[in-house]
Amino acid sequence: MTFPLWPIEVIGLHRSVKLDAVLDTGFFGELCLPLSIATKLGLVLVDEMHIGLADGQKKFEMIFDGEVGFLGIKRNVSIFVFERNEALIGIKLLAECQLVIDFPTQKVNLFRTERKKKK
Repeated sequence: MTFPLWPIEVIGLHRSVKLDAVLDTGFFGELCLPLSIATKLGLVLVDEMHIGLADGQKKFEMIFDGEVGFLGIKRNVSIFVFERNEALIGIKLLAECQLVIDFPTQKVNLFRTERKKKK
């Protein structure tokens, strides 16, 4: 089953862009952008790290700060920049969401869960 694309807005220092991203439940970060998009936004480099990919490869990747608008909320996120053609939404960005998959109809629903306020 292939997940549908979800609309997001990514905001950097120079500009913002609206795009569709793949939900990747195997990606433990918040957001991954193609290099071709990230370079235009003016994202701020904050860190570098070695990461393990699904195919077992280890790569050295740069991490940038940016802002994302996703499911009605804007927030600061860490953005990985890869040489790939698609944007990925990872599980850290989905932490306050509920993902429902109806396998018989192959429909996917994603929405924010309401948090109960502490007394």
